[in-house]
Amino acid sequence: MTIIKYDNDKNIYVKFLDEYEFIIKTQYKLFKNGNIKNPYDKEVLNVGYIGFGDFKTSNNCKHTKEYETWLSMMHRCYDEKYQKNHPTYKDCILCEEWHCFQNFGKWYRENYYEIDGQQMCLDKDVLRQNKKIYSPETCIFLPKCINSVFTKKAKSYAPTGVYKYEDKFMASCKNFQSSSCYLGIFNTQDEAFQIYKTYKENIFKN
Repeated sequence: MTIIKYDNDKNIYVKFLDEYEFIIKTQYKLFKNGNIKNPYDKEVLNVGYIGFGDFKTSNNCKHTKEYETWLSMMHRCYDEKYQKNHPTYKDCILCEEWHCFQNFGKWYRENYYEIDGQQMCLDKDVLRQNKKIYSPETCIFLPKCINSVFTKKAKSYAPTGVYKYEDKFMASCKNFQSSSCYLGIFNTQDEAFQIYKTYKENIFKN
């Protein structure tokens, strides 16, 4: 960074020498001690950056909802330790636009809503199944009671909702209370899956 204008030691203009050519007003003491942060530095897991705009990372020493949600996405996609404990997020990414927190904050403000008594979740799988990318085109907010119905194991020898039971197949499905509902025992995987599929479709229709 370099000083491009100096009024006095309390009022200087500094330009960061990077692709964004960001300019900030600050104090000479902060410049001299290296205490000025470039909002375009990729400080979050070497991928994400805060950017410059209206959206704050914290308020009264507590993360804002926008930043908390963005940070959670970053860890799901780029934190190897997190992915080791949650393998379903392996190979997930954020679209390049959302590498900047300010861009995500704007989308969050335009799309977030609340339902009384419900916890809201960001989901990337409802609009487009089996997608590994968080983006404006693939993400929506859902109440947790609906989002939990999509939960499934990372690996399975049978279709979702179907489990081997001796020489037959058992079907079960999570309901809006996040508890599993037993749907019966069937001779084939296909029979079990069709019952599971019909039950799950009725949940969403309701």
